[in-house]
Amino acid sequence: MIAMQRWEEELSRPTEDFFSAYVNISQNDQDLILAVRSAVKVLVPVIDWPGFLPHMPHGLLGLSSIFRLRGILDARSFRRALGTQLHYFAQEGRATSAKKPLMGSGSFQNIKLGIQKQLPEIAFGEVMGINVPTDDDFDSLVSLVKKDMSNMGHKMVFIHHMKYLFIQLGRPKATGRWLLGICAWLAACAPDTFWNERAQKRLDQVPSRPLAGSMVFAPEDTTRLRKAVNEFGLVQMLNEWTSATADGLHSAEMLKVLLLSSSDKLLDARRDLEGKTSWLFTYLESLWFSDDAKSDLAVWSQAAALVNLFPSEEDSSRMSTQVEDGGLKVKLSDAILDVEPQKAFSIAHSSLNAANLPADVEREVTLAVSWGDPIYNFSHHSLALASLIHLRAHIEPQVWNYAMCSLCKSLANSQGSSDLSRQLDRLLG
Repeated sequence: MIAMQRWEEELSRPTEDFFSAYVNISQNDQDLILAVRSAVKVLVPVIDWPGFLPHMPHGLLGLSSIFRLRGILDARSFRRALGTQLHYFAQEGRATSAKKPLMGSGSFQNIKLGIQKQLPEIAFGEVMGINVPTDDDFDSLVSLVKKDMSNMGHKMVFIHHMKYLFIQLGRPKATGRWLLGICAWLAACAPDTFWNERAQKRLDQVPSRPLAGSMVFAPEDTTRLRKAVNEFGLVQMLNEWTSATADGLHSAEMLKVLLLSSSDKLLDARRDLEGKTSWLFTYLESLWFSDDAKSDLAVWSQAAALVNLFPSEEDSSRMSTQVEDGGLKVKLSDAILDVEPQKAFSIAHSSLNAANLPADVEREVTLAVSWGDPIYNFSHHSLALASLIHLRAHIEPQVWNYAMCSLCKSLANSQGSSDLSRQLDRLLG
């Protein structure tokens, strides 16, 4: 009880003893889960969510990605990564007063109405009237926001990740209500459906086949669509994309094209755009694992518009592999942490395409990510990596390998401080 009380005090008002309190409260798996549940219940009501709009804080969002990486990390590394993520969560900007929603009926129709009428507090309060939240409750919210691309599609991604966190925390009642409640609150904020409307307008003009249609998609078609996403303006790209999808392009092929284009964009990204560009992997993973969104051609089209938004270079100027003297003797994790993007890219390429060691690459990259301070990289590192690993079984190995190589370059090129991680690691003993 004393350890939990101290932990909740640190969550409420973080001090230099935050990590010490975390170490004391997370001695075993059960206590660790309780610590995260407490963090959600203490912090969600006091964060200044409206103050971040149209953006949103990533402290809570990043928690799910750390849990996704748990199976790859050793126990100590997982505790360290989770601790720094919780620290980031606790450092988010606070509201002047805690959120105290009125208890609603728990009716999904009322929740839906609150979202459609853009009444965040009503939607939030109605969720708090739910007795036992379920996985389906989160899925229902995804269906309501799938067309909304405000802040680069954060709403769908956030709900997708909160569902996963809800599951990892054991589907708790009270904590689950706070997770679902903030999802509903965010869903009810001002939408942006511009890309969806532009895509739907084009799709309505042509008869479409089923999404898993019989179109034979040749390699040259992949190249053509990839070029359109990378190089065309929005209008021309949407014309090209919606024409192909209306002809019966399979969702797996759409994912392939968009992952290839996203990887191109990530290889081309400047240091200051690395995190935002890696968000493309995070969005595509959320889309792929939402059955409702995945079956909607307009949603895939808005995803193409999102990828198209980011700058890209000529193919000839894009990073390629270079094997330096002794380069492949360096660990991939060290190349990433030492801010050597070319070396990280080359080592990953050799490990994946020559040695065929995807599990080893996953382990090395995850280790490197676990050392980064998420408060510096806004959790983009763990979000992109966890998303790409989750997609591995669903895409062709060559496509996944290229995406992972581009991510390794990006991670190395956007390394920042690891002081907090090292401070916590010393306390872990």
